[in-house]
Amino acid sequence: MTKYTIIHDKPFNRYKGKNAELKDAIDNMNHGDCILLSKPEAITAISHMQKTKHKTNAGYCLRQRKADDGSGIYVWKLKKEN
Repeated sequence: MTKYTIIHDKPFNRYKGKNAELKDAIDNMNHGDCILLSKPEAITAISHMQKTKHKTNAGYCLRQRKADDGSGIYVWKLKKEN
């Protein structure tokens, strides 16, 4: 018998913080997929992710373009070119 409780089947959250859902969404995207972001804090987070993912061996890059109607930005997950 142990004084610690063992928890079975508890899911592991890969990311923490205010942008955890956004990072998880990008991880689940396939190459060529796109999302529309309209919140300023999400747009700032994507800009930062673009810089950090480009420097790492992530296997993908993020590209963004403004929406024509000004509703936010589109972000694509693209295969990283060598």
